[in-house]
Amino acid sequence: MRRLAIVIPAYKAAFLDETLRSIAAQTCKDFTVYIGDDASPHDVWSICEPWREFIDLRYHRFSQNLGNQNLVAQWERCIALSVEPWIWLFGDDDIMDPGCVEMFYRELNISGSLHDIFHFNVDVIDSVGALILEPTGFPAVLSANDFAMRRFCSVLPSYAPEYLFARNALERVGGIQSFPRAWCSDDATWIKLAGEPGIRTIFGPKVKWRFSGQNISAMHDQDRYEKFEAAIQYIEWISQYFRLRPRYEVEVPIELNLGRKWLYNQTELLQVFFCSKGIWKSAFRLHEVYGKSLLGELIKLFLCDLRALRKRRIVFWDRQFLSRWTRKGIY
Repeated sequence: MRRLAIVIPAYKAAFLDETLRSIAAQTCKDFTVYIGDDASPHDVWSICEPWREFIDLRYHRFSQNLGNQNLVAQWERCIALSVEPWIWLFGDDDIMDPGCVEMFYRELNISGSLHDIFHFNVDVIDSVGALILEPTGFPAVLSANDFAMRRFCSVLPSYAPEYLFARNALERVGGIQSFPRAWCSDDATWIKLAGEPGIRTIFGPKVKWRFSGQNISAMHDQDRYEKFEAAIQYIEWISQYFRLRPRYEVEVPIELNLGRKWLYNQTELLQVFFCSKGIWKSAFRLHEVYGKSLLGELIKLFLCDLRALRKRRIVFWDRQFLSRWTRKGIY
């Protein structure tokens, strides 16, 4: 049996051929590719079929589209198609450098069974493959605590297809952490899998993560509040996770305090307001997390909404101002 399953939950067709081309170009072919077609309206099979000549590829079309309702459930049923001890959950529009699989096995032989999760550094590309961003790379080993802190501080970009993990570890931690729209689900899962040894980075080859506007990280009006709900659930989850660690029995973890600022930033990113979500309910949930005064939490959320509203009004006014004076020929 091969040791690595490259699992692709497939729906989009635009870049899948390019993704499979990068997989077929791997210098080490000790892997099986599993394509889980999420009842796509596109002919995914016709894209996959020619590549069976070059790689061990298994295709399965699901009769029901699940990703639109529960993306984590779609990921998990695709993983269930495989049996290999190591899993690489890869995107249907992303690219891997030719030496990725070979370097993974090299690192695996060095670290033995110490680490349950490995990581490749990443470049961000656009729809035509041009480089948009070369994010800061991970250190050789990154602890779960440092991962959470750096993510909350927005200094550590992270994308799901850059991680490989052990199947038995995923089963041990209860599978992929599920939040609405899978927002923050990957971060929570990597934290669980990191455990005490941390996340081990594989240096050299990279993953090219494609920002095409079709990703779940792209902003869509219809799911803004679902993602915001997921952000609150993530704060609640990480509170429980870190409070179970022995050194956090009394004090509020620093990761959690950073999480509050991150949550406020999510309101700006997603363009939502706590008052629209239910400001009393949100205040009570954060009161449960932080143990602070309920009235104090309410005031903080009200001020957060006020700042966001003021910022939007200023932006709107600036646009109106520039538009009016541009028409008069001043600019």
